[in-house]
Amino acid sequence: MKLHPVPIVSAVLISSALLFGGWFVYQNTAVKSPIEELVHGIPGVVQSDIQLDRNTVNLTLQLAEDAELRSIYEQINKKSKSVSGNRSITIDLESQSSDRLDQWWSEALFPVAQAMENRQYADIPNSLEELAVGMNGLKVQTEIDAENVYVHLSDGSDHKYIVLPRTPVELGVWNNESL
Repeated sequence: MKLHPVPIVSAVLISSALLFGGWFVYQNTAVKSPIEELVHGIPGVVQSDIQLDRNTVNLTLQLAEDAELRSIYEQINKKSKSVSGNRSITIDLESQSSDRLDQWWSEALFPVAQAMENRQYADIPNSLEELAVGMNGLKVQTEIDAENVYVHLSDGSDHKYIVLPRTPVELGVWNNESL
């Protein structure tokens, strides 16, 4: 029996095109499009970019000045569960920050980190408001939910969004522990 290479190669190419084309269409119609519709329907989201891979959905969001950060996270996490399946959702926020905001946040980070470490979340708004007193035009908004602490800094047209997870990163073994 003699095998003919042209029909074999053609069958492999057609099968591959159908398989990967079907997978691509499924990803776009069953996962990406519903997430895009969900995200664009949330008040405060100006623009979004969605990247899918096997285990994660990566959202990059540009928010309006008056966006309610906690509400946006809450809506995305609630409504996307049915569409994303068992993929984890990662949200990246595009800030239109300035050197002044970045410098101020780097100075405010120590009391915030200390409050987070000690789980004294109520200290965060007070610390940030106290530090903002000397900065003309700087507005600080903080919100909290069961998973994150949300900080929105605004200074005129400049904005910085920070999301701090309330669950600390756990290390497998501390440096001073022996195995």
